[in-house]
Amino acid sequence: MHVRDLVVLAVVNFFYVWLAIGFFGLLILLYLVTRDTIFALEDTTSKSKVTSIPKLVFVTTALVCAVSGGFILANDYVGSYVSSVFAVEYLEVRPSLGATVDIMQSVYAQDALFGAGPNQFISAWRLYKDPAINQTIFWNIDFPAGSGYIPTLFINLGIIGTIAILLFQVWFVVQGIKSLLRPINPDAFWLYIGLISFSGAVFLWFISYIYIPGVTLLLLTALLTGLSLAAGRSLQPNRTRSITLVINRQRGFMLMALAVICITGTMGTWFILGKQYTAQASYAQTEATSTDLSVIDQAAFESYGLYPHHRFLGIRAQIALLEMNQLLSIAEPTEADQQRFLDVSNRAVTFAEAAIASAPTEPAYYSILATVYNNLAIAGVTDAIERATTSVATAIANDPRNPAHLLVMAQLAANRGDIEASRSALSQSLQLKRNFSQSLYLLAQLDIAEGNVEAAIRTTEAIISLEPTNPTRYYQLGILETANGNIARAQQAYEAALQIDPAFANARYLLSLILVEQGTVELALEYLRMIADSNPDNQELQALINALESGNIPAVSAATAEPVAENTPVVSEDGVTSPVVPDSDLLTPLNSVSQSENDTSELAELSSESVESDDTTNEAVTEDTNGSQQQ
Repeated sequence: MHVRDLVVLAVVNFFYVWLAIGFFGLLILLYLVTRDTIFALEDTTSKSKVTSIPKLVFVTTALVCAVSGGFILANDYVGSYVSSVFAVEYLEVRPSLGATVDIMQSVYAQDALFGAGPNQFISAWRLYKDPAINQTIFWNIDFPAGSGYIPTLFINLGIIGTIAILLFQVWFVVQGIKSLLRPINPDAFWLYIGLISFSGAVFLWFISYIYIPGVTLLLLTALLTGLSLAAGRSLQPNRTRSITLVINRQRGFMLMALAVICITGTMGTWFILGKQYTAQASYAQTEATSTDLSVIDQAAFESYGLYPHHRFLGIRAQIALLEMNQLLSIAEPTEADQQRFLDVSNRAVTFAEAAIASAPTEPAYYSILATVYNNLAIAGVTDAIERATTSVATAIANDPRNPAHLLVMAQLAANRGDIEASRSALSQSLQLKRNFSQSLYLLAQLDIAEGNVEAAIRTTEAIISLEPTNPTRYYQLGILETANGNIARAQQAYEAALQIDPAFANARYLLSLILVEQGTVELALEYLRMIADSNPDNQELQALINALESGNIPAVSAATAEPVAENTPVVSEDGVTSPVVPDSDLLTPLNSVSQSENDTSELAELSSESVESDDTTNEAVTEDTNGSQQQ
């Protein structure tokens, strides 16, 4: 391992990788020290000795062991220091070993022999994930892999695939140990190549149990495995079996044909992977540099031509849906607008259905299709509501533990005037995720629309008395109090929510709007800037911040404000990163970073500026609750 690699690993600081590197480094160091004593060769026919390995190998191995030991023994301190120096602020998060084992048990209960199927861990995660994860910020994250690459294969391939993988790995380790410890032909070159390739292959195979390596590492694993087997054949020539092609022409032809097929298949695979990489990179660049929907749609079209993946179809369906929403917002559409709406609707349905045909277990595409049909129902298209309901029901069947699909069902029911069905769907979504702000917001809006604000306030206050540490209930109370004209009591409710959860973006946003109305612009700006960190694409929020910074106080109302996005993890092809440490044993952070104590204290200080104390706020809310209950 190069010194540069150690520096990179120190910055990334994956604890489990340090464990693996430390273990294998120590193992190699012990072998190098004892190879001429414990594992010395007895050669009665020759007095030649195996050439000693250069001192650089000893020094490098010892350095790796020392650095690994430092990060293992003092990971929190050293890791925090390094991450603060290099400004590493995000954790890479994946399902824990316990959560992965739970998924495996559920999958094996359905099909133990063949598992979930190739690349189907994400579907298994949606079906069998622990509902407790919905109480974290990772509730809407579909993890494509478990705690490690090999455990994920165990889930995807079932018992048959698991046994095949384990048999190969055991055979490979046994053959490698025999070749290195008792070589018949102790050639210095092949002994060195065998040691490096075998230790590297075993290390990477071990890493695949605790990490999800990328394509490059997997190819390197295959290369080192093959190189180790080649070195083993040179060190153990008696195990080498040769196949004479001249004697048996039929056998020679079959082997040559097999070689041609393998070479052709490899070249074809590389060609497809190249097109895939080009398509994804091209689209990602366009998405990052352009905000024009037509340009992004064209980029998705061109990328789909290179690599026909359902992701690009889903993107085009979403873009068409956004255009539908823009056309629906026109108060008095012209005939051209109506024709444009029909054309865009046909495109959205076509793309969504094509994406579903390509990925029938992807719930997001069914939700997109349901929303498209819902827009068509608003436009007066017959049978659109039934089709929308069917689509969202399929999304729920594929992802039964995600409350977002139930929220879509509630919105559809509300649009068609079925308030009872809407409330039922909202109740189910809140059972899955009790702090689901969007569902609480819609529930409050239903109460407001029906004129049941007073009754809803009394119900919410009664729930708060049972759940005094649930910030979302204070948030719901604030919405209702705002709709009822009780701005002061709404402010108290939002402040109480922030005292419990300083990172509650929606409570801070609505409180900011109240502060703007009251003229407390500086504190409102502080809050809005914090909210903008988790809402970088919210143009209305940015416009409000710009207006306040320029001294223009716009007319805003907390009663009509739409919810903003809460703090969420960042999902990419490389994994899932989080701004906070997961507060659940179902998830495991791979690296350690400097804990954001300063950020947390800053949030607390900003919250306390608008509240005298926890006791004062809680007493105020309690008094309101008791007063309402006595009435």
